[in-house]
Amino acid sequence: MFRYLCAFAALLLFTTMSAQDSIQYYSLERAIQLSKRLLQEVRTTSKVAGITAGVARPNGILWQDGFGYADAEKRVPINPSMKFRIASLSKILTAAGLARLYQEGRIHLDTSIMAYLPDLPPAFAGVTARQLAGHTSGVRHYIDADFKTSLIDFKNYPTIRDALPIFIRDPLVFAPGTNFQYSTFGFTLLSAVMEVAGGENFLTMMQREVFNPLGMYNTLPNHPDSSITNMTLTYQINKKGNLESVKNSRPSYKWAGGGYLSTVTDLLEFGRAHLNPSSVFFSEQTKKVLFTPTVSLSGNWNPAGLGWFLSKDIRGRRHDFHSGSQTGARAMLALYPEQNLIVSMLSNTGNTPVHIETVTMALADYFDENQAFVVLPDSVLGEYYFEACDGSDAVQEGFIYFWRVENNEVAGNFAPDKHKPKTRLPMPVVLYDGTRVRAYVATPDGVIFVDADPPVNGRIKYGKMTYFQGNGPRTLTLTFKSAAEMVP
Repeated sequence: MFRYLCAFAALLLFTTMSAQDSIQYYSLERAIQLSKRLLQEVRTTSKVAGITAGVARPNGILWQDGFGYADAEKRVPINPSMKFRIASLSKILTAAGLARLYQEGRIHLDTSIMAYLPDLPPAFAGVTARQLAGHTSGVRHYIDADFKTSLIDFKNYPTIRDALPIFIRDPLVFAPGTNFQYSTFGFTLLSAVMEVAGGENFLTMMQREVFNPLGMYNTLPNHPDSSITNMTLTYQINKKGNLESVKNSRPSYKWAGGGYLSTVTDLLEFGRAHLNPSSVFFSEQTKKVLFTPTVSLSGNWNPAGLGWFLSKDIRGRRHDFHSGSQTGARAMLALYPEQNLIVSMLSNTGNTPVHIETVTMALADYFDENQAFVVLPDSVLGEYYFEACDGSDAVQEGFIYFWRVENNEVAGNFAPDKHKPKTRLPMPVVLYDGTRVRAYVATPDGVIFVDADPPVNGRIKYGKMTYFQGNGPRTLTLTFKSAAEMVP
């Protein structure tokens, strides 16, 4: 009902529009079409060998598809059933196993981990399982020496205990519970604690507690020496900007924090378990524990619960997520509790797209049912010069061009440098909801969101541009002028 009220409001706002202009309501078919259009361009601009993506609601999967190749040389097409390395996305799988142990009363989240591993160095006396899962334990993350001297990515560690000496004698980065620092080694230690608490091998326990109950039969540890069927090859973009295949490295030192393979289908099912009403798998109390942010002893709020990062996305929507990046892999799973959406995306090309988070945010826009779109009038189409400012400082100047495509929809392109107007990035999707023109720019790093205010006298004048820089979004204000106005 709400989306129809939105559509009616939009009609009232635009009674001056001509009779041929119309309202376009949300439809699943349209959301899928927009998603395909964007992802095809993202794959091309990012030079990704192959990607899969999908969207689900708690009651089922809405859509999933593959783009590009599992084997670029042989041109083997990719599809959602194929296994990818999921890198640090493994952490939220481990968090689910931890939550199950907590729910069954087999582990205490706030007891010293030395109750489970009494032979740890004394510095770990104040560390708890909750701190390890929330990155507040003080256990260090990787350093360069881990890969240059000991080659941990190509060494086999038969047990989790065998991997602990990599970091266990190093001092904690800070006193437990006093700060936040992302740590994959913290999850390696957590998995050793879980083995003791659960009374069985970590990998076996994860299969029994998480994957089997959720029907995640294509999620498994990445054993490079074993025969893994239906797995994509792995790639990197080299220094010359070309795609090249890379070796599948050994993750036995970090099963819990970055060692799993999965499919977009399995990850959507995993996400559904977190948004479904309380069930045997997760009680409401367990879900509350998973998604309650940790608080440091100084009172500062930290951006993670158990494994999951807790934030708002570019649109201001609640956004619980985790991403992953390693050689030959880029992964993302995002939950939108307020929209009842789960979005996942996997790439078989390392660190590409760099800001995969922005791509899934755009997909969440397309599948948001509480929206209706007004057809952009012809007067808006054409070329614009834009200036992007951070405060009073001009940061960027360039050109944007809009044109009409099929079904009265609009696409365009984006030239980020006014001195190189022929160097253009595609805007495969341009939407208008009656209050804002929304353009999605496919770049090598991800998606830039260009949001313009409603047209004034048939032309757009002002707006903003948001993109990821470092670990978070940056927003610039925009002013637009018709390109014709720029001609001397």
